[in-house]
Amino acid sequence: DRAAVGDEGQMRLDLDLVDHAAGGEFVILLLLAAVGMMIMVSGVDLIVIFLGLELMAISFYVLAGFTWFREGSAEGALKYVITGLFASALLLYGISMIYGATGHLDLDRVADATLGAQGNRTLLVFGLVFVVSGLTSILAFLLICMTVVGLLILRSKAEEVKEKLDALMDELKPMARNAAAMYEDVREVAKNIN
Repeated sequence: DRAAVGDEGQMRLDLDLVDHAAGGEFVILLLLAAVGMMIMVSGVDLIVIFLGLELMAISFYVLAGFTWFREGSAEGALKYVITGLFASALLLYGISMIYGATGHLDLDRVADATLGAQGNRTLLVFGLVFVVSGLTSILAFLLICMTVVGLLILRSKAEEVKEKLDALMDELKPMARNAAAMYEDVREVAKNIN
């Protein structure tokens, strides 16, 4: 019921949680996240890009807590929401600073204002710093999540290996006792011969 690594090293997930989705909510959430990504990619306005990001993020927030019946799912979803809200706030604050500095939200006009001497340069720089900080916070959180998933996979594999080694040791203990008894018998016979 956990993530597993296949023979080719690819990660595959046992999606038994899809069975719990009455009506296909899981698939709808994945599709909404994909639509949000498409809106972000096709957006030429900072607000449209932000709305696409939020559509994707809200879908991922719900997906993170989708298996609420599993241990840690609700806690992970709450942490993801809090971190995502912080990153979104940074991003939105940076967008508002860029708008205040340039008077535009269109990417072409913002680029022209950034390259030219138009607008308040200090406010524009701070706006760009906040936008980059918001985006890197989101990226850092995704990297942390991927690392945690990898560690959980390794932990589950280590537990499986430990269980197999314990079972093997339980099988070897009687054999070792028999071998020790046979050694003592051979020693006794060798003593009697001499």
